[in-house]
Amino acid sequence: IVYDLQQKGVPRDVIDEAFECAEEWDEKNLIGTLAAKKLRSMDASDPASYTKVASYLARKGFQGSDIMAVLDDLRSFEEDAYAGA
Repeated sequence: IVYDLQQKGVPRDVIDEAFECAEEWDEKNLIGTLAAKKLRSMDASDPASYTKVASYLARKGFQGSDIMAVLDDLRSFEEDAYAGA
């Protein structure tokens, strides 16, 4: 893919940046999937559940900043869902 893009005149730094963004998206998507799966078996309204999930994800090797960003999004989603119920 990189070779084809370079042949079409796309600068290498643009290619590298695009791949980094794609990798970051994939990782955050995976964190979200794992976190949501783990939270299904817990009380999502309990803040301790998010701490446990964050610890679980950290043990899996994910970066703390990515974990917190995804968990903040999930927590906001859960709060909105409970507010609408």
